[in-house]
Amino acid sequence: MSQKTRLLILILYMGILLAANSIAFHQILPINGAKGLWFYSGFASLLLGNLLVTPYFTKPVDAISYAVVAMIALYSVNDWDKWIWVDQFVFSAVMLFSLAVAVIGFITILTKDNETHRGREWSNTFRIISDFIGNETVVFSSIILFALIVFHRQSALEMFVITMAWVITVIIKPDRHFGELFDRLKKIWQDTFSSDIIGDVAAYQTPNIALVRQRSNNSVQFGEAVIFRDPHAPTKVGVALDYVGRDESLLLRTMVFDVPDSCSETVSVACKLIPENTMGRCAQLLSNSTVRESIPIFNQLQDFVGIVTTETSIDTLYFEVVKEANLEEGKLVQVSIKGRTGTLSGY
Repeated sequence: MSQKTRLLILILYMGILLAANSIAFHQILPINGAKGLWFYSGFASLLLGNLLVTPYFTKPVDAISYAVVAMIALYSVNDWDKWIWVDQFVFSAVMLFSLAVAVIGFITILTKDNETHRGREWSNTFRIISDFIGNETVVFSSIILFALIVFHRQSALEMFVITMAWVITVIIKPDRHFGELFDRLKKIWQDTFSSDIIGDVAAYQTPNIALVRQRSNNSVQFGEAVIFRDPHAPTKVGVALDYVGRDESLLLRTMVFDVPDSCSETVSVACKLIPENTMGRCAQLLSNSTVRESIPIFNQLQDFVGIVTTETSIDTLYFEVVKEANLEEGKLVQVSIKGRTGTLSGY
């Protein structure tokens, strides 16, 4: 999300906190002192971490600053002599937790430049722990939990309203869930790709050949771009070659290729539109410049002749003709083997 969008969401969440404060305490503005601790902690979590300052990850220095703020907030409402043992226990537990967050953050900073293998392992361990327990959600949630137990447990209304406000704004964070939902729906309706199901994968042959059992008798032409969706393997793209017989229905032979990283996102969008274990047409792959640059065969279909057969040796190349291309004596053919190409003279 852009910073402008995050700011708008922060204002919305602030409205939720103020509404909760109004319901629980019959006033919009937060109460000063212990009764307002939950509100300021929730606001700090939203402002410092979730939406504006560090919305993506928590650095060790951020964890230290959150812990210090938490300890100051706890100390400001300390009333140890008047508390019962439950209050004292919760206060001590949250204070020790905040102190541990700060200490782990300091250790992470001190060990980050360690050059030994074991030292780097410990440094990364402390870094991961610091990010896990030192993020704003965990630190300020511990303060809100402390405030609920110590200052609001006598009122069922306060407990319920504050807990719901905390869960919505700090724990659930509905903006993220709705954002993900919107993005997924947007990809479906604004996507320029379409995939028509051709059939199911019947078998794979080496090298890079797949047999597809068609679901209908509609003919698939040579050179049509296709896409494979296999739940147990990475997404693959291919080119329709020819028909090689039938079992339960027509068997279409296709040439299969791995999807390069440069166009994996583009292909994955089209792949989501077909069911698992199926192959579908995807003509738009041929018109996508990134895909054509990443998978050279899409630029060489007009010169494609056939596939190498098993009788080939070092001295002699045998290939099965898939597409007639005016082959005659003296014509040159080019073969790709594991990404390397070679040119031979035909006889």
